[in-house]
Amino acid sequence: MSDYKLPDLPSDDELGITEEDLRALEESEGGPEPGRKPAGPPPAGDAGGPPGGEDPDDERVFRWGGPLMLLLIVGLGWTASIRTGLPEPVPAEAPDTTFSAVRAGTMLEEIVRAPRPTGSPEHARVRAYLVDRLGSLGLEPEVQTTTAVLQGDGFARAATVRNVIARVPGADPTGAILLTAHYDGTELSPGAGDNASGLVTVLEALRAVLAGTPLRNDIVVLFSDAEEIGLLGADAFARDHPSMQNVEVVVSFEMRGSGGPSILFETADGNGAVVRALDAANPRVFGTSLGEEFFRYMPHGTDFTVFERAGKPGLNFAAIDNASVYHTPRDLPSALSSHTLQHHGDHALGALRGLGSLDLSEIRAPDVVYFTVPGLGLVVYPVGWVLPLSGLLVLSAVGAFFVARRRGARTAGIVAGFGVAIVAIALGYGAGYLMVDQASGAHLEAGRLPGALFYGEGWYVLALAAATLFVVLLLLRLARRRLSLIELTLGAVIVPLAAAIGLSVAAPLAAMQLQWPTLAALVVSTLLALLGTRSESWLGWIVALLLTVPVLFLLVPAVELLWLAAT
Repeated sequence: MSDYKLPDLPSDDELGITEEDLRALEESEGGPEPGRKPAGPPPAGDAGGPPGGEDPDDERVFRWGGPLMLLLIVGLGWTASIRTGLPEPVPAEAPDTTFSAVRAGTMLEEIVRAPRPTGSPEHARVRAYLVDRLGSLGLEPEVQTTTAVLQGDGFARAATVRNVIARVPGADPTGAILLTAHYDGTELSPGAGDNASGLVTVLEALRAVLAGTPLRNDIVVLFSDAEEIGLLGADAFARDHPSMQNVEVVVSFEMRGSGGPSILFETADGNGAVVRALDAANPRVFGTSLGEEFFRYMPHGTDFTVFERAGKPGLNFAAIDNASVYHTPRDLPSALSSHTLQHHGDHALGALRGLGSLDLSEIRAPDVVYFTVPGLGLVVYPVGWVLPLSGLLVLSAVGAFFVARRRGARTAGIVAGFGVAIVAIALGYGAGYLMVDQASGAHLEAGRLPGALFYGEGWYVLALAAATLFVVLLLLRLARRRLSLIELTLGAVIVPLAAAIGLSVAAPLAAMQLQWPTLAALVVSTLLALLGTRSESWLGWIVALLLTVPVLFLLVPAVELLWLAAT
């Protein structure tokens, strides 16, 4: 017997022969070439890679692709987190025109000695301290004393309020910027975060502004009273004080916790000019118009609510991390993050300098969508782009579907992939619900804190994320026995696609949190379909990783903010 062996013949891919070439050849010759399978769409398992037919060599090369992808996703998620990238506290030796969290912290220690509810001796002491500090800046503060009444369904509340007010004249004013924070507190809380942080932010920012070139517009400072019992001080100022007459824009500082970024979470109708002015003056703005849609459904408000009802546009800032200290005896200076205080101050200076040079008589402009992207800063565009962007999503989804079908994906498989996504959501929610229910029984504070479920929720959130990831990956592993990668991917995208389109109609200022991630998912679905069996190679791996970035950078901050706001 001869030892001669036939040489290995090159494959169709190596020769550059496409499926279209094979189909044309079969049609011209009247049938498939002997020994060759009929050309046409590959079996369902071939779209996006066969579940069980990977080349052994590819498998060896790609053995660590999954764990490496998971590590990189965790790293990207950490980068996107709202808890990273906060500014470093500026020391007391910094130039006078700079906001220093250390200088502000010195004043905070003087303010936070004991709880200061409206009408208490401590409340009076803090009011005198604020009057003294404003006087030391060369201003002439006054105390507005009046009676304010709050009426609601079946109740009425009244108090004597004492607002502290001062004015900084502008060089050529076109109106006034109202800079405000409330100085009252609750009966049990020292109120370092809520709201001594706002008081010292206003004082230190005002000092830095006065140390520099005078602004064009007036600044009216309002330390409002009785916010905690119904926004009574702000209401009294808006209703009765003559300074309100030339207020054109409001900058307000609040706190619901003691850490995390200072968030631009609320503006008002006609917010385009104020948001762009802040962005131009401060490249480190953290904000999201998601807060606009979310906060309108919350059962409470801030002093900013009073001025918004009066038709004033503006900027409302608050930090909401570490919310377990909110309105509790644990709201102490030691619990307040100096990074958060510095971020508050950077926002205050940016707002004053950005708005201080504008023509405030033309401050109202069409609404804009805004959100912060790590590494890019604040992204701002007109709200009129929201519906066309949803139209682009629909077109992209249709295109991805036809490409996937062309590459062998089955319509029934895509529908099944959608079903798998729904089951994954249900199982993930069920696992999370059971975990929270079990954990609540081990915490006496559960259900009793104003701002959080537990004193420390971070590890529980990580456990929830890990449990959800485990459930979803296990389900996908089982589904891959019958469904291709592209069928699962395209089926799963239907869920955020429908939610993004719904938000673009019902809550357009929040739609961007799903629109851009969904667009990235549709692009990656299309590319994976085009790659075919190579979708599970390193090329497909890189494509998927790159398009994971916009998903994580928009969804991670949104999920964190919703967790912290709703607990």
